[in-house]
Amino acid sequence: GPIGPTGNAGGPGAIGPTGNEGATGPTGESGPGGPGSSFPAGVKVTMYDGSVKNIEDVILGDVVKSLKITGMPDQSDQRAGFTKWWNWEEDFITFDSTGATSEVEGIHQVLVPSGYYKITTSNSIVLLVTSNHSVLIRRDGVVKWVTVSELILTDEFYTQDREWVGINTVEVILGDTVVYDLDVENEDVFYVEGILVHNKM
Repeated sequence: GPIGPTGNAGGPGAIGPTGNEGATGPTGESGPGGPGSSFPAGVKVTMYDGSVKNIEDVILGDVVKSLKITGMPDQSDQRAGFTKWWNWEEDFITFDSTGATSEVEGIHQVLVPSGYYKITTSNSIVLLVTSNHSVLIRRDGVVKWVTVSELILTDEFYTQDREWVGINTVEVILGDTVVYDLDVENEDVFYVEGILVHNKM
């Protein structure tokens, strides 16, 4: 007999199974803390001549007491494969530095909800500072930068008198707090309550 009519085209096939998820890319290198790396009002910043100012009273162009640390990478050096300042460390025996000054080129102010730390030292310094700020310490014979939240009670701070002082107590002060930080150049470090800190800007 005659050939029957051609049937309608079939619909699309079912969607195949989902392929395996691609591999996760490598994690980027850790950097210093972000917002909240600062100091509440009233902390004292040491100026170039040894006088002090409350951090909230510091203005652009002020010159602060600073330190040039031999071998420590500059904050602006972001070249791949080079040690960043926050990963730098030096044996205590070979640690070397020269007194310096730096100019305030930026002032950062922010409200943080997480409060701050109150740290007292073996020579009765009281340092008020947020958890993400970096301080220079000596630990187990090694000099390096750590954030305040990484401190342990056996760490020692470096002071403007070129001495190391121990930690007596650490207390957390909770609540919303307006905090300040400074961008200083050329050395990127300054002294708060006589303790060396990084500007972290």
